[in-house]
Amino acid sequence: MCRLFSSVVTRLILLSLLAVLVCAKPAPATIVTWYLHDVTLEDGGTVTGSFVCDTRDFTVGQFGLTINFGDPSYITQVYGNPNPVNPLPGSEVLSPDTGYMCYHPGKWYFDFWKYSFFGPIGGYAIDLALYLDYGDNPMDRMDPEASYPLWHGWSIRSEIRIREARWRDDPYTSIVDHFEYYDDIMGGYISTEVPLPSTVLLLGSGLLGLAGWRRFRKG
Repeated sequence: MCRLFSSVVTRLILLSLLAVLVCAKPAPATIVTWYLHDVTLEDGGTVTGSFVCDTRDFTVGQFGLTINFGDPSYITQVYGNPNPVNPLPGSEVLSPDTGYMCYHPGKWYFDFWKYSFFGPIGGYAIDLALYLDYGDNPMDRMDPEASYPLWHGWSIRSEIRIREARWRDDPYTSIVDHFEYYDDIMGGYISTEVPLPSTVLLLGSGLLGLAGWRRFRKG
């Protein structure tokens, strides 16, 4: 009798532990990687890559982003942390690439900066701004399960801004030329879902087509 009672109690304890393990939900991650999806530019270019962000305080950690301009006047730009090799020739000083999240009235956005200076010749700075569209609800933290479209509005818009300056001797007093180029982001979103390579999508569609063709022949 005692053995039977002990066996029943043991089974109940094991079932209780199993129920706890099944029903328990893991604590949501606070430091997550966000991936860019389908980000297209006004000139036909694209932006790809990812960045790490703390969903509680919006601090940005590691990131790697690539801008492929549709305008052939501008070469591909690569952001990195630590920053990659400067793609422009003749650079004398290359400042670290920086990324952070900040607040514009009504919108949160990620800002990524790339600086390069050319000594007595001149230099450039590229600003990539990703404004998040989170509807009418104020966002006090980011939801890792959600996706956030990039905002493209009238006064606030996701964009790339290139600032170029040339000077004679002192970059702070002898600016002889200044130029700004704007490239609006026309679509896309960010999420924690890893983008599938286009080759995988093509393979999947090809396999589906083959299966359909074989089924049609059998019919």
